[in-house]
Amino acid sequence: MVVMNKTLWKDIKRLIRSTKGRFLSLTTIVLIGVSFFVGISSVSTIMGYSVDTYDDEVNLKDITIYSNYGFDEEDIDAIRTLDHIETVEGAHFVDVLAISGEVTYVTRIHSYNPRGIINKFRLVSGRLPEKPNEVLAENGTEMISGFSLGSKVKLSRPDNDLDDYLSVDEVTVVGTIDTPVYLNETKENSTLSNQVLRTYLYIPVEAFNEDYYTEVNVSVTDAKDMDSFSDKYANYTADVKKELEDFGKKQAENRKDTVLAEAMDKYNDGLKEYNDNKEEFDQKIADAEKEIADNEQKVIDGEKEINDGIQKIKDAEDEVTRGEIDGANKIHEARAEINKEEFKKTKEELNGKIIEIDNGIVQINNALELLNGYKEVVQGLAQVNLTIDSLTTPEISYVITNLKTLPEETPIANLTEPLLTGVNGITVALKEITIQTQGEEAWIKDPETVGELLAVYDTTLTSLNKTKKDLEAQKPLLEAGLVQIGIADPNNANEIEEKISYFENQLTYLNDTKKQIQDGINEGEQKLAEAEQQLVKAYEMTVNASVELDEKIQDARKEIEDNRKKLEDSKKDLADAKQK
Repeated sequence: MVVMNKTLWKDIKRLIRSTKGRFLSLTTIVLIGVSFFVGISSVSTIMGYSVDTYDDEVNLKDITIYSNYGFDEEDIDAIRTLDHIETVEGAHFVDVLAISGEVTYVTRIHSYNPRGIINKFRLVSGRLPEKPNEVLAENGTEMISGFSLGSKVKLSRPDNDLDDYLSVDEVTVVGTIDTPVYLNETKENSTLSNQVLRTYLYIPVEAFNEDYYTEVNVSVTDAKDMDSFSDKYANYTADVKKELEDFGKKQAENRKDTVLAEAMDKYNDGLKEYNDNKEEFDQKIADAEKEIADNEQKVIDGEKEINDGIQKIKDAEDEVTRGEIDGANKIHEARAEINKEEFKKTKEELNGKIIEIDNGIVQINNALELLNGYKEVVQGLAQVNLTIDSLTTPEISYVITNLKTLPEETPIANLTEPLLTGVNGITVALKEITIQTQGEEAWIKDPETVGELLAVYDTTLTSLNKTKKDLEAQKPLLEAGLVQIGIADPNNANEIEEKISYFENQLTYLNDTKKQIQDGINEGEQKLAEAEQQLVKAYEMTVNASVELDEKIQDARKEIEDNRKKLEDSKKDLADAKQK
């Protein structure tokens, strides 16, 4: 056996020496595989340790308790009395449909209590809420994130019962957070038809309308000393959970009895109030029916008296009407039409409106002048840049560079053909630019020497650059004015044109309105003058008759007023009887 072992060992060494490359390759592969296996085996332990450490730092809950009846402070205090309970906090949540722009997410809204110590979160951006309509949103990842900072979010529920839970229906995201409650991107199902939660929000606890908690978070004593992924932790918290479940069955019945008792008290109070009011109602109805019966005759008598009074007044008014003459009618009509003071007041008001319109016209003209000025500056700047570019092309620059190497007195006619062709093109361009910018009189004659051409070229380019500089200096000043009249983007030509069209329409409208008002004033003055002439004629014809007529009218009016007073007294008596 020993010989066989030595022989085997010799064979092995001989095999290794003969296949060194293969042996080293296999050995390396085995070492890499073992290293990779050891690394993979330790990752879960390291990750578990990291998560456990993070959960302890933010004081993640160990157990969450839910109840169909909710929880009150007595329930919270009762849970605190149990063994192995370190911290207990009540909280609120509600599932909603959250809409921001074109996006709608199934969202869970948690209550944010700045004094809470369980389930602490980390503020990533923004700030904490200070008002009931400010919220914190999920920071998330690049793949799945919540609502962005500054978003306006509209809240609703399928049953339109959001008011039962929250005092606000629109919120603003003022910060983003990471919370230990949602370690995974994939979240649990919601209470809205079991749909999957897409994201979450945290809102100040005072925004909730509920007078009870919808969940209770519990931290178990000494749980932080254990690995939350260990069997020891699972068994330990399972025992506490069992104790809470046994306790909850009894406490839930107490809560149920409390809720039912409160509801029954409200029902009994309402029933008592109904019975008391019904008794009082029956008594008052009986008294009213008796009083109505007693006053029926008074109503009949009052109506007869009123009818008699109405007939008397009618007869008196008919007599007065028959006694009035045409001249008196004309006087009264003319007096009604002519009211100089009222017309004067109206005219002053209309003139005031004309002044307001003139001020508006001035403002609109200023705005149009600003818009058109800016438009001209932009167009002029574009034209100047285009012209400068046309005078500084590589071809023209080449010609000018060659010209500068020649004596200034060199005649243009003596230039070589290629150079002469370029000079002729430059001369035509300079002539067109000079005529366009300064008029035909500015161009005296075509340059005859290289010096004259270079002088015209430099002068023209200098003038164009100065014009460009002036326009560029004017542009920001005009842009500042455009912002003041409501232009969001001065570089948007469409917006400028729309604003010009709008102001032109407004100017037309104001001018038309001003003309209508002025025409109305002129027409009123003309009618006033005509009415005054008619009144003078009518007065001259009826001055004597009107004195006698006025006496008869006064007597008739006095009799009518006496009868009217009696009628009013009768009406009052009848109204009192009907009211009773």
